[in-house]
Amino acid sequence: MLLLMAKEKKPETRQGPRGGKTTVTKGGLIRTVIYLDPEERRALKLAAVERDCPASEVARQALREHLGLVTRE
Repeated sequence: MLLLMAKEKKPETRQGPRGGKTTVTKGGLIRTVIYLDPEERRALKLAAVERDCPASEVARQALREHLGLVTRE
């Protein structure tokens, strides 16, 4: 029996500030890599578990609050 599987659409890529490719999600989020020390990583993971959401969401919310940006609803 032959199964045909649909190809998953890859995320869009754009030119980054240093000339490399940058991944953009369907929701318009741009992939960014940050380095955390172990204490920061543990605190981020704990906050994510407590809020029952991804660590990336906790990090984005904290960054927006720190920078004084309006939070998205």
